[in-house]
Amino acid sequence: MPRPLPDQYPATYQRYIDLVPQDDLVDALEQNMEEVTRFFHAVPEEKLFQVYAPGKWTIPAILLHISDTERIFAYRVLRIARGDLTPLESFDEKHLMDQVDISTRFLPDLVTEFRTVRAATLSLFHSLGESDLQRQGTASGHLTTVTGMGFFIAGHANHHMKVISERYLEKKGL
Repeated sequence: MPRPLPDQYPATYQRYIDLVPQDDLVDALEQNMEEVTRFFHAVPEEKLFQVYAPGKWTIPAILLHISDTERIFAYRVLRIARGDLTPLESFDEKHLMDQVDISTRFLPDLVTEFRTVRAATLSLFHSLGESDLQRQGTASGHLTTVTGMGFFIAGHANHHMKVISERYLEKKGL
């Protein structure tokens, strides 16, 4: 499952896809699952509920957002891979997070949840054939391919780890 070409996903995905070093989608998703797991297990407990600016999410909230977004994108992958040409609506990530009482969630449980979501995503991609991966559909008003959405999933997690490193943990890079 090779890296998608720029005309196979919306321009808004570019900054996320650029954060994926692998050229094979399944390898990227598998390696990313381990990187995300290690990263969040290493976050110092005293940093978990800090925010770098008013209105920003805590680190556990960010991990839940990563999982929620992956669930939505995996659903989109399924619909488009199965040839459903119905345009798929966008979603309001802030609204979704406003509905969650993150104070009742614990980081180790959120890591397990992320791994479960990623395992399901990997199972879906393993089940797809080459023609499924190249299918195009419309999501959030933009034409995209199944492969483009897969690379977005990995890049989205990398993006948030980078933000956490730089703005919450005050480190440069991952």
